[in-house]
Amino acid sequence: MTTTTESSSLSTEWLQTLELGYAGVATPSFSNNKCFHCNIPLTTPKQCSQCHVATYCSKECQIQDWKQRHKKYCAAYQRIDAQGRWNTPDDDSAHARHHVLHQIRLYAMPYAVYQMQALGRGFLFIQSTQTLAALTLPGRNRSVLLHYLTLGEYDAEVCRDDFELTAVRTCLQKAVNDYDAQQQMVVLMRFRCGHVAVGIIPLSLEFAVCLQLGKEYYQNVTAGALELQLDDD
Repeated sequence: MTTTTESSSLSTEWLQTLELGYAGVATPSFSNNKCFHCNIPLTTPKQCSQCHVATYCSKECQIQDWKQRHKKYCAAYQRIDAQGRWNTPDDDSAHARHHVLHQIRLYAMPYAVYQMQALGRGFLFIQSTQTLAALTLPGRNRSVLLHYLTLGEYDAEVCRDDFELTAVRTCLQKAVNDYDAQQQMVVLMRFRCGHVAVGIIPLSLEFAVCLQLGKEYYQNVTAGALELQLDDD
């Protein structure tokens, strides 16, 4: 399914979304039969009555976790069921994309601007081995992989191996041709669940600042990709 939407909350324009629905993708489970606070195996778990995802070995652990961590994140867990699927009447994918971009913006935007100066107009290809839903939840070991690509590289290196992504090629080309490089960047996002999105994102820092930070961070980096963590703590 392909949809075209526009969001004004962050002055971000989502031009196209696509659900590839990858078959055989295991949905991450957050019911791991361990206490969310002390991490010991559970026999008779006590469940958070609000999100129904967090589980505990005792009332004491539940109280301590609420004070230290879960109070902050319970609302996020309420959007997702124990199998990592959306638990809300409406698809929260737009909110989730904004969450991911917000988490990585201070490193991703300088990276995109710096690479654009060297390679020319292109876009940031953001991928993850985790589902989009899973990336919205607090926790460790959440990451995304970034590549800056020109359209030529996209055709030669991505579409050649993943023909399904040619479905966004026309939209991506228009975005790359039209975006204001001094104020915006183009992103293509793909997640393990098969959710794909093309958007034009405003730079949250001035172009000159992004360029300077990009030089400081990445001028000595020789790797063709950048991995960024989304960990909250």
